[in-house]
Parts: sequence; C-alpha cells; structure tokens
Amino acid sequence: AGLLQIFATYPLELVRTRLSLSDAFGKSEAKYKGIIDCGVKTFQKEGFRGLYKGITPSVASGTPYVGLQMTFYDLFKRMAPKKEDGSTSTLWSLATGACAGLCAQTITFPGDTLRRRMQTDGINGKPKVYKSTFDAIKVIISKEGIGAFYHGVGANVVRCIPGAAIQFAAYDGCKKLS
Repeated sequence: AGLLQIFATYPLELVRTRLSLSDAFGKSEAKYKGIIDCGVKTFQKEGFRGLYKGITPSVASGTPYVGLQMTFYDLFKRMAPKKEDGSTSTLWSLATGACAGLCAQTITFPGDTLRRRMQTDGINGKPKVYKSTFDAIKVIISKEGIGAFYHGVGANVVRCIPGAAIQFAAYDGCKKLS
C-alpha cells in the first residue's frame, strides 16, 4: 500500500519541492505559476521520467521510515506508565508518538535530502549534476561531507515532533473507539 501511494502521488511531491524552491522575484532558474504549470513544464523539459526524479531514495527511505516509526512507538509505549485498565494516557501517547517520529525521521532523513537533491537536479532543463542516485551519494560525500545529508534536520525535527505526537494520539484514540 505504501509503495502504491508513493508511485501514485510522487509527481505531486516533486511539484511541491520545486514550487517551494521557485522564486517569485525572478532569481531562480525555475519559475512556475502554480501546480499545473510546474507539472507541465517539468514534463515538457524533462519528460515523463522527470516527474519521478528521486523516487529511488523515496522508496528506499520511506518504507523503513514507517516500519521504524511503528516499531519505536511500540517500544516507547511499552515503557510508558499504564493506567489501571492497562491503557496509556493521552499525554503519554503524545510523548511516545513524538519520540517515535523523531527517531524514525532522524534515521531516514538522509533519504529525504537525497530525494530533494535528485528532484531538483537538472531542473528546468539545466545540466544534471548527478548521473544516478548512487552517483549523488558519492558526489555529496566527496564535495560536502556526510553532514550534508543532515542539512535541514533541525527544521524537520520541529515539524515532525508535533505531527507524530498528534498522529499516534489520534491512532490510540481511534483504537479505543473500536
């Protein structure tokens, strides 16, 4: 199900990344008027495969991310204090969910960085920097070092902690309803 979702929605992920980097003031090479314009221009200049640039690291990191997040949640929840009925309070669901998301995101973050690099490589018909995903890994390590794979991790932490906390608290809440 996760793989199907990645393949079905990946062009939208690519468009989102490119739109977030598009500069409205004309300084960027890539200028788009919106979602459709970005998708059409990407297809026209880079072909169908251009809409799926970076999918390899997405699949390679997205699949373990979900497994890691659920595993960490289960492990952390086992350590959380239990109520008399054996359940965990909503506060502990929030805390364990936040920790699970943080751990999973941190471990798989290099895959996100690699995905974004691949999505923007050769943007708007510019020459490509990377020949493949593996070439991108080699180039990034040799030119920027391992730390380059963690650029932006701080902002990601700020985003993922409340997101994962709410996700797992809602998950537990829904389980109680059934």
